[in-house]
Amino acid sequence: MEFTAENIKALTFKKRCTGEGSSRRVVPIDDDIVIKIAKNTKGIEQNKAEYSISRDLCAHRMNDCLWMSDDSMYLAATRCKPIKDSEFGEMLHQIADDDGMSFDDFVMECKTNFGLIPGDIWSNSSWGKNSSGKYVLIDFGCTYDIYNRLYMRK
Repeated sequence: MEFTAENIKALTFKKRCTGEGSSRRVVPIDDDIVIKIAKNTKGIEQNKAEYSISRDLCAHRMNDCLWMSDDSMYLAATRCKPIKDSEFGEMLHQIADDDGMSFDDFVMECKTNFGLIPGDIWSNSSWGKNSSGKYVLIDFGCTYDIYNRLYMRK
């Protein structure tokens, strides 16, 4: 599939939103890809952060971001199955077994390397399971920097 802002606008125009927060909507365009659509400046900044973080070689537990529009309004990512509350324990074991670290150590690594907010990482809604069965962060765009600049009242 060729990603362009025009193609993405057309593909997402009448599609049902499967997830929504204060700054972005998530719209699946097929079985393999979702588009995160920024609703405001916060969403644009989160798209930029998520795309940048996903390009880092250390980001092996982050969902793959495939493309971002020039204006950062649209972010294409691999579609993952959201995890259920009952899967959280299994996810903790997979991280310990595959990555050789506790979940707490993983959270601190994400905070140190990428500026991610620990509470967001601990949230079930931030996680999904990719097509190969690996648990990955699917919502990791709100960094401390973005939170402090755009969400804190001054």
